[in-house]
Amino acid sequence: MVGAAAISAGAGAYSSSQAAKAQKSAANQAADTQTRIAQEDREFQRELFDQQRADTREATDLARQYIANATPAAADALRTGADVAAQHLTTGYGQAINAANSGFGQARGDINAGFDQARTDANAGFDAARNPLQSYASTGNDALDRYYKTFVTGETDYKATDPGYAWRLQQGQQALERSAAARGGLFSGATGKALTEYAQGAASQEFQASADRMMPVVQMGYAANTALSDIEANRGTALAQLAANRGTALGDVSQNQGRTLAELYGQQGTALGGLSMDYGTRVADLHTGLGTAMANVTTGGNAQTNALATQYGQRTSNILGNLSQGVSNAQMAAGEARASGYLGAGKAVSSSMNTLGMLYGMGAFGSGGGASYTSGVAGGYGRLVGGT
Repeated sequence: MVGAAAISAGAGAYSSSQAAKAQKSAANQAADTQTRIAQEDREFQRELFDQQRADTREATDLARQYIANATPAAADALRTGADVAAQHLTTGYGQAINAANSGFGQARGDINAGFDQARTDANAGFDAARNPLQSYASTGNDALDRYYKTFVTGETDYKATDPGYAWRLQQGQQALERSAAARGGLFSGATGKALTEYAQGAASQEFQASADRMMPVVQMGYAANTALSDIEANRGTALAQLAANRGTALGDVSQNQGRTLAELYGQQGTALGGLSMDYGTRVADLHTGLGTAMANVTTGGNAQTNALATQYGQRTSNILGNLSQGVSNAQMAAGEARASGYLGAGKAVSSSMNTLGMLYGMGAFGSGGGASYTSGVAGGYGRLVGGT
């Protein structure tokens, strides 16, 4: 009975000690496993962070490159558009200027044609009024020339220029001769004297009569020439007025042409200037947009990298925190298991000691044997719980 109690106490203590060792080994193994997994996770997170950071940088560089490549193409498109617009403006204003010049040229042609026609019509009218007077003026001029030579300078005998004078003298002489013949004194001195006196009186009378007859013709010629002079004066005045009107009209056309062309050239300059300013503004906006886009891409890339770094740090911190908590939990569990084993071993030994004490009190060990045996059992327990 004493041996069974001792064996039971030793077996219980040994079992509790082995269980505590197993718990400690399991806790250490769990801690090692968690540490290895945590290390692998940290390495993976580091690789993931490096890869994401590299991808972000590559994406940022590509975006910057795309923006940089797109800018020249956009600038070229703006330049082409501006050139085409300028060409259209130049062509359009050129056509407008040509049309204006053509219109003003046509107006000049119409004015000149109208002046030429008006001058032709005026000349025709004045000629129509002048022509009937030409013969009167010519006859009057001839009469004036004869009158001057006959009755002023005496270069010409009026009798030679007055056919009626010879006829009238002949008629008068014949009448005297017939009268003398009827009296029978045709060849008498009295008849000769009478004929001479008649011829002299007739010459005197016919001189004044001839002058009087010629004067109306001279006056008619003077009136015709006066009328012709008035006609020519009126012709000159009319043609001068027509020429002045043409000059005024052509001057107005030239002024209007100059004003119109100045407006067209001014509008063309304004349009081309506005186009150039718009092109400059668009190019400036393009480069400003390029800078803004580059800055935004860079800022976005940096923000993404910083966010990745933050996430990486947070994940690493979580891994280390979880590892620390897991190892701590495993160590606490191992400690609690060992304590529980030691407590079980102590209880087993205590129970066995109580049993041995009872047996000893009953005299089961005899004299001195019980103490020696108890000491051996306690020493064995010490070695068990001490891990030996």
